[in-house]
This record gives sequence, structure tokens and C-alpha cells, in this order.
Amino acid sequence: SFAVTTTSNQEPRVLWSDETTQDGDFQTTIFESQRDNGWQPPQTVGVVDGFIPTLEVARDSKGTTHLVYVNTWYPAFECYSETLPAELWQVVRGTIVYRRRDQSAWGQPQTVATNSFWPAIAISRSDEVFLGWETDQGGRVVPVWTDYSVASTPQAVATGGTPYHPAITEVGTGALMLSWSEVSQWGSTANYQVIRDPETISMGIAAGPAGVQINWRSRTGGTFQVEYAGATGPASWQPLGTTITTLTNFGSLLLPLEAANPVRIYRVKKL
Repeated sequence: SFAVTTTSNQEPRVLWSDETTQDGDFQTTIFESQRDNGWQPPQTVGVVDGFIPTLEVARDSKGTTHLVYVNTWYPAFECYSETLPAELWQVVRGTIVYRRRDQSAWGQPQTVATNSFWPAIAISRSDEVFLGWETDQGGRVVPVWTDYSVASTPQAVATGGTPYHPAITEVGTGALMLSWSEVSQWGSTANYQVIRDPETISMGIAAGPAGVQINWRSRTGGTFQVEYAGATGPASWQPLGTTITTLTNFGSLLLPLEAANPVRIYRVKKL
């Protein structure tokens, strides 16, 4: 298995797993290589006992690389269904493992879940790390997700069939979507569920002798843009000043009073 992300120079970085069976137990090595004036020689990320049939990787705005993979003792991963006997499904399940790499080195592996499969990862615009996978719960296979950056309790999603290959996506409104396919003998059905509502930004405006003070509050910090429109309506929003980056979920901007434009409509967007 392999996955692709980018370096801080926007060059591709590839990670992959390779079975390195010697005389003894089965082992798998995770390698990485990045392009910088040509492809660099593969470097070893780690060696594990067993197989790594699937891995996912993502990079946040600070340049940290996030890796999640499943470590299992069975090399195949497309051999189960809703009617698969429990003793066969037992050998397919594995351990979900997370690792992160800053600018210097890879951190230690962290166990996320056991009896699970098909890991997925997504980094939000606020650098939150969301992980997804599928697991056995109550005799059924269900998709699961968690905000791993705050160690939130994993949340399972009820399905009508057997889920397959979950994925997490953040859309433009800040909402998070968990998607998966449900496999049956007749084919596959694509499904999704909103696991986090769109982000709303509360805003207040106060006028005074010094100007117009705009304050806002969002779910998290990030990069914001104040926009304005004329008094006749927001037919065409225009950016006002440069973007503002905050580490907290509070932000503010002081605008000078403009006699030529005494009435305006304002809004704050999170980029």
C-alpha cells in the first residue's frame, strides 16, 4: 500500500509498505521518499510484525506529516462480507496505529484502536487531526471517527449494511463529512453523514469616535477575512484590508469611519 502527501517545498513525499519476510515471522517495513532535486533514496519509517495492507497520510499547515495505518496478521483485506463467518473476520481485523513526523524525526507509534480496519485521516483547516476506521461492534461492522487532536471518544455510525473504506472530508463551510460504501451481493451504495456541523461565526459591531470595531468568535482560530458590501445589499462582497490570523477563536478589527460610505454591511469569513 502507499499514500502521497507534500513537503514544505510542495514537493511530493511518498510513503509505502513493503513485506520484508525473512526466515521467521512475517514483517512489513514502512518506507518514505521525497523529491528534492530528484527522488531521494528510501528511508525507513518503521518495521512491524505482520502486514500493513492499507495506510493513509496527510500534512498540516505547520509541515507536520500525519500517518495512520492498520497492522494485521492477514495480508488480504477485501475478503469479508455481512455473511462472513466470525472466525474468518477475526483474522482480517487489525490494530489502527498513528504516527507523526515533525521537521526532525518520526514520533513513536500510538495505538488508536484494535479489532478494526480501513483507517482514514483528514486534517482540518485549523490543523485538527480527524481519524476514521471501521470496527466490529455488537456483531456488526460500523464506521467510526474521532477528533484525535483532542482525544475525543470514538463515535460509531449506524449503517444498513456492511461499510467499506470510510473517508473523512472537510467541506468549504467547515462541516465534516464521513463517507463510506455499503457492500452487498448486488453491488455498492455510497453513503455519508455530517459528523460536524458547518462553522458559524458570531460577530458584533460597535461604532465610536475612533471608528467601527468589529469583533468575532469562531469555533477555533485560523485565518479570517473581513468583507463588506454596500447598503443596497450584499450583491458583491469585497475584501476589507488584509487577512487576519488568530491562534484563539476570538478576533477583532478596528475600521476608521468613512464619511463617503456611512452605511455598510460587514461579514467575517474563515479561509
